[in-house]
Amino acid sequence: GFKGTTQIKIETSGNVTYAKDITQPADVDQIFAGEAVFSFVKMPIIYLDSWVFQNNTLSADLKDKDLILIGGPAVNTIVKYLNDAKLLDVTFKQVNGVWALEYAGKTYDLDTVLKILVDNGYLPAPISKEYVYKVEGGNGLGVIEYAKSRPKDWGSGNILVVAGTDRYGTLAASVALADPTKLVASTAPVFYAAGRTTPNAVILLGIMPTAIPPPVPPAVLTPVIVAIPAGAAG
Repeated sequence: GFKGTTQIKIETSGNVTYAKDITQPADVDQIFAGEAVFSFVKMPIIYLDSWVFQNNTLSADLKDKDLILIGGPAVNTIVKYLNDAKLLDVTFKQVNGVWALEYAGKTYDLDTVLKILVDNGYLPAPISKEYVYKVEGGNGLGVIEYAKSRPKDWGSGNILVVAGTDRYGTLAASVALADPTKLVASTAPVFYAAGRTTPNAVILLGIMPTAIPPPVPPAVLTPVIVAIPAGAAG
């Protein structure tokens, strides 16, 4: 398997199903220690969208540059532009006022993704939703994807979108990209197959690992991440 990823065991107490972190000490952050994550990449130049994108026009400074866009269409105007222009494979949509994802005409909300995780054998039982990082009433889904194409006046270069249906979805996507040791081992192959044997996108969510089911889920700063391929049937 994928050594260095997170190992979990699904347990149920009463009506609550949760993920118990059983990662062995030798596998914890085996490769991607915090400072090592960026040791093999050049530090990017960071902009706020409002600095470089106005009136649907991208700053000339970013023409022909590779872009990493963080945050969904509610907070990132560049992502909103790409989403509205149908330049993303996985798009963002609102369903009854709640942000969800869509791919190939299929809507992905939290219930759908939890069902896919079980139906496709990634998890033996669905995690109770209270153990999923999300805003109140939200879906907590993240996505990592390359834009299908780039607007003609933006020049050439790749556009990588790291975003979510809420801030916790964006966190899940960011953690997966920065520290793959947080990926649950059973879903790690999905993450690495994206763009190779599956669509050029991966949908993610963060779950709270715990030892026993407490009355109130504990505050955990860094979630572990489960992933499904865009287009997975549920």
